[in-house]
Amino acid sequence: MPAAVTETRGLRVALYEPSGRGGVCHYTYALAEHLVQAGADVTVMTTEGYELADLARSFRVDYVFRSSWWTRLRSRWRRPVVRATSASAGTKPAGTPARRGLLKRLRLRWLHGLAIARLLRRRTDVVHFQWLVDRRQDLAFMGWLERVGITVVLTAHDVEPHLTASARDRSELQKLYATVSRVVVHAEANKRELRSVFAVDPAKIAVIPHGSYDFLCPPGGGNRAAARERLGLPHTRVVILFFGLIKRYKGLEFLVEAFEQALTRARDAFLLIVGDIFAGDPESHGYYKDLVDGLQGRDDVRCVAEYVPVEDVGTYFAAADMVVLPYVRTYHSGVLHAAYAAGRPVIVTDTGGLPEVVEEGKSGLVVPTGDAKALAAALVALLSDPARRQAMGERAGELAATTYAWSIVASRTLDLYESAMSPHHREEQKGASVCL
Repeated sequence: MPAAVTETRGLRVALYEPSGRGGVCHYTYALAEHLVQAGADVTVMTTEGYELADLARSFRVDYVFRSSWWTRLRSRWRRPVVRATSASAGTKPAGTPARRGLLKRLRLRWLHGLAIARLLRRRTDVVHFQWLVDRRQDLAFMGWLERVGITVVLTAHDVEPHLTASARDRSELQKLYATVSRVVVHAEANKRELRSVFAVDPAKIAVIPHGSYDFLCPPGGGNRAAARERLGLPHTRVVILFFGLIKRYKGLEFLVEAFEQALTRARDAFLLIVGDIFAGDPESHGYYKDLVDGLQGRDDVRCVAEYVPVEDVGTYFAAADMVVLPYVRTYHSGVLHAAYAAGRPVIVTDTGGLPEVVEEGKSGLVVPTGDAKALAAALVALLSDPARRQAMGERAGELAATTYAWSIVASRTLDLYESAMSPHHREEQKGASVCL
């Protein structure tokens, strides 16, 4: 154990991450690894199909969420669903969404109950929620954990839904924030919103930076020429990368418009759009599918409208000259920290915590949200100045290795855990550590 780790660092921590893939999954993996390095005993609670299962790791994985035997059987032996031709008034056939929803909630409660038994058996000190399955069920789970003496922490990667928050959304979130012992956010702007919208006690809120995704994008960015060769991209063009799940709040349309404007002044530009189109919003899915389809076949644009396996993520960032986040509204973004890890300059909009991470004119540029003209001007400024791009990329890499190093994130997170635990619990934990 490193000399800097104190006797109080032997905490038993569980990170609750039910998605098993994507940005929050990657964040949880990196946090778990560095919490272990800082002296904690860590379990990641996730789902079967965990996309990082084959990566080397120092933490334990608990597959809390598995397909039921009925789901597995049905997927193997799919048969047509036989629907009732008639039903009594006020009743619903067994296969209706309401019935399935009830069964799903009951099963989730059962899985949470089994998880609590395992957490108690391991004498877990803290459960740190990174994402939720179902707000109401997870709220009940949090309450059970607190009642059995386990401290609950929540990272609000999104303080509330990005574009539209209903009264029900806010009511449920209000209860979640009131229940947990501490709430982690990645920027001061997010802390201000938690206080103003949800009246969360500032003493409960910790601003801990998002760590650099150096396990996805090796420091130095990798070999640009080799990456472009692998992806079949032109070697002589300046590649602008948009990366990640395409959703309404990410403002891809503004980047496309700005790119068209920038081409009149920088003809060597090349736009690389990489990411699956979110299917959960049929209206926006149709809009963005049409937008992407309309760009196909051009010699200055490449669209890869699919989910990128974790082993391929670094290749896209290595191939890029800059990374653009034209978001209309967000709280933070792992894409920014992947760009920094790869040593690539960024252009971001002034929403959420993004401007707090970007050193204006040093590691990137910040433009107003929804302003294609301003975004086009920023694109041209970097497209026409390779020396500036290089200097900004180097500064981005420096920030990734220092300010946003996971060792710092993990240390501050452990400090938070210790402050959140009750004095009695801390004394018990300290005594156990000394005995060991």
